Amino acid sequence: NLVQQIHMEDGVKEEVVPKKDDPRKVENVWEQVDDLKREICDLLVEREKLCCKVGEKKSGREEELRRELAESRQVVEGAKVAREQLRELYSERSKNKVATGRVASKEEFNRLREDYFRSVVQAGQLEEKLGE
Repeated sequence: NLVQQIHMEDGVKEEVVPKKDDPRKVENVWEQVDDLKREICDLLVEREKLCCKVGEKKSGREEELRRELAESRQVVEGAKVAREQLRELYSERSKNKVATGRVASKEEFNRLREDYFRSVVQAGQLEEKLGE
C-alpha cells in the first residue's frame, strides 16, 4: 500500500507518494504492524472468553469424564485384588507340589529333557528307515 499525503501549498493540492526508502513509509508500516497486533490480541481475548463460556456448558462432559475416571480406578483396584489372589493361589499350589514331591529338581528336569530329545531323534531315525 502506498501512503498518499496531500499537501496544501499556496492553495494547490499536491500529492506526494513516498518513495521506497522514505522513512515516513517505514513508520506507517510499523504503525500498521502495531494495529494488527492489537487486533490479534483483541481477537484472542474474545476467543478465550468464548471458550470459557463453552467450558461452562461442558461441565456435564467434565462430570461424565470424572465418572468414567472413577469407574476406571475401580477396575484397576479390582485387577490388583485379582492379581494378589492369583499370586496367593500359585504360591499355595507350589507349596502343595513341594509337599507331595511332584516338583522336579533341576537335575530331574534336565534328565527328562534329554530323554525327550533322544526320543525325538529316535522317532526321526525310524521314520527315515521306513522311507527307505
